[in-house]
Amino acid sequence: MKTLLSIFFVMCCTIFCVAQREVPEFRTNINEVEISPPLFTGVRNVVFIENSGGNYFKDYIIDNLNIDNDGSFGEGTEVVSFVVTASGRVSDVKIVNSVSSEVDKEFVRVIENSNGMWKPGLKDGQYAAMPQEVSVIFSMNDNVNTTIKSFKNKAEHYFMKASTTLFEKQNLKKAENLFDKAVLYLPHDCSSLVMRGVCRYGRGDKDGAMEDWTRVKALGGIDLSDIYYTEELKESDAFKELMTLLAE
Repeated sequence: MKTLLSIFFVMCCTIFCVAQREVPEFRTNINEVEISPPLFTGVRNVVFIENSGGNYFKDYIIDNLNIDNDGSFGEGTEVVSFVVTASGRVSDVKIVNSVSSEVDKEFVRVIENSNGMWKPGLKDGQYAAMPQEVSVIFSMNDNVNTTIKSFKNKAEHYFMKASTTLFEKQNLKKAENLFDKAVLYLPHDCSSLVMRGVCRYGRGDKDGAMEDWTRVKALGGIDLSDIYYTEELKESDAFKELMTLLAE
């Protein structure tokens, strides 16, 4: 049964720029190297069609997701990354931000089933493997502007509550759980990712911390002076490792 939750779609291509991809022929020049991101055609075995248009991937995702409409998995932003190979195949499907295990499983199925529907990206005129990222917002509200405002407010609420829990109550585990909730609503918010990484680092989960911080770097980095309670962080080992990573 199709979910009754409203689904808002965002496609992030190649350079992890968060924007809806309304123009499939979007091209970017990076260091004088011409890059054309992969193009979803919606039809199998048309990898080498030279001209194709239409934002088909949004319709494909929404039409093919089969999720029970009881709303038991709640609201949030599901983020999935994958690679479109030079032959137009889909590989390395990974959950970046999870709304629920049910949504994760269904999303992976839908993405994997798009094999053969992609025109591969071009790098200097040659087909090349390129990363892709899809974000879909699940909300009980069918108004996109209201939903975005609501998600932002909820993320800010959990961020501030988590910061207080971390720095005033020194409860790393509870603070991490609260930052998890902030990230659930705004998975591209670098401040929440940085601070969740700090909690993970403090609890001994250095791999988890580096995962969060590496994603921050992939999203374009962050001005650490803007982060709440930075003064309390700057002398910590976690902060020093984060600075080193972002400076590389």
